[in-house]
Amino acid sequence: MSSTHYFDLPRLRNVSPRAVVACALLFVVGMALLGSLKMAGAFYIVSLVLGLYLLWRLPRTQIVVPPAVRLYLGFYLAFFALVVAHVVVFSASTSNIDQVSRIGLGLLNGFTFLALFGFSRDRLFDFVALVAAAHAAVAVAVAVYQGVDFSAFGLSVARAHGVTNPIPFSEMLLTSVGLVAIAMAARIDPRRSWAMLGLLALVIGLGLFAVFLTGTRGTLIGFLLLLPLMMIALFGRMTRWLVVAVAVLALAAWLAAALLLFERDQGAGPMLLDFLSTAGATEHQEAGIDVEGAETPRFRDDSVGIRLQLWILAFDLIREAPLLGHGIDSFPDVLRRPELGVPADSVLYEFSNVHNQYLDMTMKMGLLGAVLFFAPLAVASLVGLRMALDPAERVKGLAILWAGGSYAIYGLTQTFYGHASTALHFGVCLGMLMWLAPGGRYGDICQRPETVS
Repeated sequence: MSSTHYFDLPRLRNVSPRAVVACALLFVVGMALLGSLKMAGAFYIVSLVLGLYLLWRLPRTQIVVPPAVRLYLGFYLAFFALVVAHVVVFSASTSNIDQVSRIGLGLLNGFTFLALFGFSRDRLFDFVALVAAAHAAVAVAVAVYQGVDFSAFGLSVARAHGVTNPIPFSEMLLTSVGLVAIAMAARIDPRRSWAMLGLLALVIGLGLFAVFLTGTRGTLIGFLLLLPLMMIALFGRMTRWLVVAVAVLALAAWLAAALLLFERDQGAGPMLLDFLSTAGATEHQEAGIDVEGAETPRFRDDSVGIRLQLWILAFDLIREAPLLGHGIDSFPDVLRRPELGVPADSVLYEFSNVHNQYLDMTMKMGLLGAVLFFAPLAVASLVGLRMALDPAERVKGLAILWAGGSYAIYGLTQTFYGHASTALHFGVCLGMLMWLAPGGRYGDICQRPETVS
């Protein structure tokens, strides 16, 4: 893998290199501005349309899609069909079709650029790293601009959020930073490791600082996955003591940010313990007693307390309709059921999801919907793990593991599918990386013979 791929694009039949560069630049700009500028979607859509036109211009050739991609696509299409059924049968909003489409667009983007780069998996991976770097750079700059009060040389009162809200903004930011960090770690030259190591430390440090400025504790947990993946990428490229030193410094930076964020709410721990001991007892909350006569804890109406209330209600609702759920648009109206005991003036009615991707999907679309939604993520994780065990494919596998694993962690405290920006970012990152899976065979579409990796 080399950066020269960007300046040595293959000569495709019927397609001008300038058109390929224009399509790629529009895509990079669109993804770089995602969550930071509202016009990001315009660049993305133009790139998508131009890419489809260029695909149509390419000569027809026989291809064999990697088995993992076929499986990923099959589960996605099944989930797409289920969403359409909810729209048609249960009169759910048609906006749900737009939302689910964002998850699948990444596969289309991935195949488009794989073809435009001469079916080179190495070029595609380098391009994904470039897209992630562009997005991370813009997001970090926006976070610093919004989160730092330069006039007072201190932190702003408001949390950094881009043009969305702090949670999805921070999730996209950390995932992009992680992809850049993994790609950089795998490229460190042992003979000149200090310079690249310093740059890698800068990327990680700025990324953690930017997430800290968003004030999102759930997102910060994702770094616990990024750290070991990054260390695996570094292993063998520098001495062991240096790898350990990098890990210790990165973990120390994470702990400092985490302690500062959790320090603001010291009651979160006891509330979580209460939740774990009383989940599912909401039918007795209004009376203030549980099934054994003990008092049911009343959680505060703050970030942590609201989540715990929503999760308890979600468990009860899942038990009522475990297979098919209550409907994709059922929340929060379903909370008005008298047996749930939710007051009419409760703050819970202000939320459209239960702030946990696993509970939210199961509550709305049942176990059937949850299985179909998370199956592509499971497929990607298995493919990433298999590739990570192969030294020749390791960095690609680590990138897949991080792209899917980071959002799997975010899903513990948030619903990334509930935001248009994170749904698209998740779909693009994971969908494009899935085309790195081995097993594909592609015909020759180049003007000159070229070795395709």
